[in-house]
Amino acid sequence: NTTSSPFNTPVNITFNIGVFPGLKGASLNFAQDELFVFSFGAPYSNLVQLIRTSATTFDYVRTIALPAGYYGGPGQLSKDDLTYYFGASNGGGNYQLHQLTRATPADSFSVATLQQLQNISDPLVANIQPSMSDSLTWVAFVRNTAGTWGDNDLYLSYKDNTTSVFDPENL
Repeated sequence: NTTSSPFNTPVNITFNIGVFPGLKGASLNFAQDELFVFSFGAPYSNLVQLIRTSATTFDYVRTIALPAGYYGGPGQLSKDDLTYYFGASNGGGNYQLHQLTRATPADSFSVATLQQLQNISDPLVANIQPSMSDSLTWVAFVRNTAGTWGDNDLYLSYKDNTTSVFDPENL
């Protein structure tokens, strides 16, 4: 209920979504009535929008298909619900950080607004799973050089274009 309150016991959530392979990276809006997840399945991955219909149920609204040849990964809805940030690749290249935008939270996201975030991604490695601060001053994301979970590094990037690896051993 508040940032100082402990978490409650986990509750099972039902998705009335039909058959979608590999749902990952749930991101809930501020009002907690709209949910976005990525569906990983052949041949491409897509962003799926759901809406809350009860305390423990979300219903399928629509699939936001990425452009032909694009693959996307889990991301996060911005704190103002106007931007969805995620990693994506347009073919054989590495994942770069991207965004979809909408004018108001009542509007739908459209791939017509798809943009790559500039001055953050390293084109030589996979850049995935971004999480933005409230003011969009900071972004935390994962970089991967070898394509395995064991090779993931957590990076922090500041608005002035500085990016550094987070290394808990150096704290």
